[in-house]
Amino acid sequence: MRIKNLTENTLKISLTAYEISLLFGSYENIDYRDEKSKRILGEILKEANVELESTQNKLYIEVVPDTLGGCSIYCTCVSVSIKSRHRLYCRRNDLCAVCYSISSANSLLTAIEIILSKKNSAHYTAYKTPSNYILITDDIQNAEYHLMLTELSDSFRRIDTATLSVILEHSQEIWKN
Repeated sequence: MRIKNLTENTLKISLTAYEISLLFGSYENIDYRDEKSKRILGEILKEANVELESTQNKLYIEVVPDTLGGCSIYCTCVSVSIKSRHRLYCRRNDLCAVCYSISSANSLLTAIEIILSKKNSAHYTAYKTPSNYILITDDIQNAEYHLMLTELSDSFRRIDTATLSVILEHSQEIWKN
């Protein structure tokens, strides 16, 4: 197990395929809604000395597979004072992007301003459909961005490559970074 601080608020824990098999049985069994997985993830975070500094913080956990059968666990501590009516739940990260549906041009412009104001290596693309705007990102580990963008969107969902290709086929690209 390798533990690395990526930012002040984000920790990356890398597990090998062997470690996953010992702890969870398989990658497919890693599910924070499962009590056994929750307990194991809690023990890993305790070993990594991750503690919520106060009850005003929330811990977002994202598990991403790697090409060698292992995985990376991204833990981001976010202040609860950033209120969000949306939450991102996913059993495991086998989806390729996040799609935000935005009805207003002003909200889309605000989202783009947020994206441009922060240093971020993720890719964002905005599309126009007959009924709304769609913002798609491959940034699936950054909980702070997710919270800001969900406040501006009407809805969001994780999408796979097949869904992404349908969106691309039936909409017009209007912005890309």
